[in-house]
Amino acid sequence: MTPILLVLSLILHVITFYFLILLSTKYSSMKEIASNQERLFEETEQALSTYLIEIKEENEKLIKELKNGKEAFVKRSEPIREAINERKHESAAEAELTEDELPPHLQQLIIQNDRLEISKDSAALEKKIVPLSFEAEVIELYENGHTVEQIAKKFKKGKTEIELLLKFKQK
Repeated sequence: MTPILLVLSLILHVITFYFLILLSTKYSSMKEIASNQERLFEETEQALSTYLIEIKEENEKLIKELKNGKEAFVKRSEPIREAINERKHESAAEAELTEDELPPHLQQLIIQNDRLEISKDSAALEKKIVPLSFEAEVIELYENGHTVEQIAKKFKKGKTEIELLLKFKQK
């Protein structure tokens, strides 16, 4: 009976040593994984801190530029804002009646108004007035009460172009 117990004890010791070796290898691999994760965490933290520093520097540059050149920045952004507003006005104007859709009596008024403009222009030519520049003529017509559409039609230019010219000249 003792030989059987000795063999059983030996088998149990071998199994125990096997599990101890297996446990130690698992522990060392876990330790290795933890160190790798810690290293990756440090690298990620360093990369993010570098990125944040770069962003901070860019923000400081932007703030300096805005403080130093706020007027230049506003001037550069004004044409964009005006273009957006004009597009809104154009879409609103497109929704309104176009000249072709106007009733006949309004079309006759426009034709009479055009004739009056032509007669004024011919009278000015007869007086041999020095011809005005395009911008000056547009401003003069606008100040005389002509609409942007009428001015655009007279010069065969876009309504948006006339509106922009008037906005820039009024400022």
